[in-house]
Amino acid sequence: GIILTKRLLHFVIYIYLCYRIIRNTFTLTELKPTTLSLMAINKINIELRRLQIFDRMSEETTAFAADLYIDGIKCGYAENQGHGGCTNYGPIQPFEKTKPLIAAAEAYCKSLPDIVYPASHGMEEFSMACTLEHTIDDIVEKAADAKENIKFEKAKNKKMLSAIIIGHPENAGQ
Repeated sequence: GIILTKRLLHFVIYIYLCYRIIRNTFTLTELKPTTLSLMAINKINIELRRLQIFDRMSEETTAFAADLYIDGIKCGYAENQGHGGCTNYGPIQPFEKTKPLIAAAEAYCKSLPDIVYPASHGMEEFSMACTLEHTIDDIVEKAADAKENIKFEKAKNKKMLSAIIIGHPENAGQ
């Protein structure tokens, strides 16, 4: 017989559930509450590490390259050339371990609420289904905004040493 450790058992259940999610062959009522708490199926942690944003290459979209981590495991890459095209992502080797993680993240993102874009520049409000690509783009945009805010704060603090700055706190960073 095979002796399964608790961690290995959780991994086997996780892979099985990922397979069932991809095939759309299960419902949440089939899962026992203990399985749900062990697997934390309702939340998947998606991260981009070693994120490099290339401002000089960005034309229509943000150009970047990053490592894709799902639940703390490096399982792929994510990139955008910055020419207005889609964000690309994919698994890395060993594919038998990384493809199911990416498939689970894709299924998780599809289960999230639609993304609502407010009306602006003569366009009406519209919504789109959430995907892993949109989630990756959102992470990149938040990182780019944080980088820009840090740059602004440094310039502001440097300028405050030799000048008086007048403005409204709610308009800071604009």
